[in-house]
Amino acid sequence: MDDDEEFEYSDDEGDEVQWEEVGTGDEAGEKEEVQWKEAGQTTNDVTADAVEQEDYSNEGEQSGTSSDEYEEPDAEEDDPDEDQDETAQDLRNIDWSEVNAALEREAAASNKKKRKARRTTKADKERELALHKGHLLLLLGVQMKWNKLCQSAILRGLVLSLAVNSPSCEGWSTKMQKYYLQQLMTWFVSIFTVIDEPECMEDMTVQRLMQAFFDRRGSASEVALLFTILCRALKLRCRHTGCLDPLSLQTGRGFEAAFAGTKASPRKRLKKDIEERTAISEDVVEAQSSKYRWWVWTEVLVLDESDTAEPWIPINVVRKMIGNSNEIGNMRGAFAPMAFVVSIEENGQIVDTTARYATRWSSILKSRLADKWFEDTCKQISLGATQLNGPGIAGKTGGDSDESKPSVIDELERKALRTLTEQEELPTSAEGFRKHHVFCLERQLGQFECVHPRKVVGLFKGQPVFLRKNVQVLRTAFKWKRQGRILRESERSKPVKRLLKKKAQADGGGDISDDEGDELQPPSSSYPSGLALYGEWQTDPFVAAPVVDGCLPKNQYGNIEIWSDAHVQHGAAHLRIAHLDRIAQKLGIEFAPAMVGFEARNGKNYPTFDGIVVLAGDVETLMDAHAAHQQKTIEQAITKNRRLIVRRWEKLVKRALIRIRLNRDYGTVSN
Repeated sequence: MDDDEEFEYSDDEGDEVQWEEVGTGDEAGEKEEVQWKEAGQTTNDVTADAVEQEDYSNEGEQSGTSSDEYEEPDAEEDDPDEDQDETAQDLRNIDWSEVNAALEREAAASNKKKRKARRTTKADKERELALHKGHLLLLLGVQMKWNKLCQSAILRGLVLSLAVNSPSCEGWSTKMQKYYLQQLMTWFVSIFTVIDEPECMEDMTVQRLMQAFFDRRGSASEVALLFTILCRALKLRCRHTGCLDPLSLQTGRGFEAAFAGTKASPRKRLKKDIEERTAISEDVVEAQSSKYRWWVWTEVLVLDESDTAEPWIPINVVRKMIGNSNEIGNMRGAFAPMAFVVSIEENGQIVDTTARYATRWSSILKSRLADKWFEDTCKQISLGATQLNGPGIAGKTGGDSDESKPSVIDELERKALRTLTEQEELPTSAEGFRKHHVFCLERQLGQFECVHPRKVVGLFKGQPVFLRKNVQVLRTAFKWKRQGRILRESERSKPVKRLLKKKAQADGGGDISDDEGDELQPPSSSYPSGLALYGEWQTDPFVAAPVVDGCLPKNQYGNIEIWSDAHVQHGAAHLRIAHLDRIAQKLGIEFAPAMVGFEARNGKNYPTFDGIVVLAGDVETLMDAHAAHQQKTIEQAITKNRRLIVRRWEKLVKRALIRIRLNRDYGTVSN
């Protein structure tokens, strides 16, 4: 029988088959395979037909029909040539380039390692801090300009012309001051109307305020400034107060989604990206719409007989609020805290009054990226304003006032604001103690930190709670020497803490080798081997030895270690001027390079030098020689530049003459 011949049942062969012996399942398949092997056929040629026969026999048994009722299937349904043609046609219609590309993408995705979440780099943090400070200065400048507008004599005269119908300011008693301020605010609100529109993008000017005065209506900022002008016209000591909302590039939802470490399907990533873009767009629109909604109000001084209450009363005529600073701070909600609030005196002095309006100081510290810098900036501006305009004048709010009263009030306010920053409740979780500015847990301190004095202020799940201000930094004796302090000999055997050698080196140390071995005690029963750490209370200020016999005390390397200003010997001077050693060497003056520290490069420590150390008697001579050298260098640079200028003009003139001669002899060449 040929290989291409297909097996078919004939009518005669069907009568001779004993169906009881054929059976079903694997037994039938095995019997058929044996029979065809005996007939000279291979198993591969008849496997499909045996399976087909088995299927039909099973269908016959399930339907209860006999072998006589078996119908032969159509030849068209089992035509292998037609099936092969259809398969070939389907294969020709497939775009194999897309299939290969999809397989490559799947292989790359499966082999690709899990990408870690991106962290903010040092450059990003520096850029964010610079933008934060710059925007904060711009906003502060706007508030200072608005405070200066309140000094306009024209505006004071205009608002004072309306004060004839206002409550009388004479005879105010101490207890009735707040009540009269309430009446003054009610009267002012009844005259001026606040327009519920976005702030105008134009600058605030006297003309704008005059227009708002004559129209008896204006924006929130204009109405608030008019009330401040009225209070100053009535000789009340008041301050212009405003909220500053600087730019803050904190990590948001879009940043985390873009650099997340988890993988997702393309469909889910696309859907999530669309949702995040929509959310970010809504945030941007909301930020732009509220960007120029300035929050400004007035603080009026109210003297209390006991001098224990808060002397400054906030008055917000836009929202008709008086005396409740916490309510003003809560108006914007928990998601928009007042991170910076400044109050500006009449003479330009600035006071940071954020603590008065913050419901919880620890919650806004995250938004104050430049807290210490802003405090120093306000002090510098206030100092300059005092020198330019003189000290502030205390307005009479009833009763007599002496010259020392304003300073007492200012000191009372500083204490009250400091107290508000420290009035914090204990956190409810251990993580809340980690970066809390008031409280801390000892187990969360660093290896080079300790609590001294150990004054317990509370308990958290059985653990003692300490004040953050009592956390002290621990250093080795050599590190304290670098800071300009020397360890007492009586305290050398009483270290606060000891670190194992491996742990100290793992923390980036070099302390063991740098300290000349005095920190690493020999093993004993009382003191195990380790790095001894000491606190500042165990040290004294370092006093350098004087220069003896006019010789600088150099070390074995020919330089002098200047870890701090206290390490400069008496009778010597540290000059931080570049290339000064060359001049001293030419003059024959004794000097020594000043080593100020070490720098790590390629896993090694290299000394860092800054300036030279000379005798105090040679400083004047050396500085005169340096000035003469600088003057000579400048003159040489000027002479060199003049020669260069002359040479360049000479080349230019020669080229111009050559061009003229060529044009005369050969004619002008068109471009």
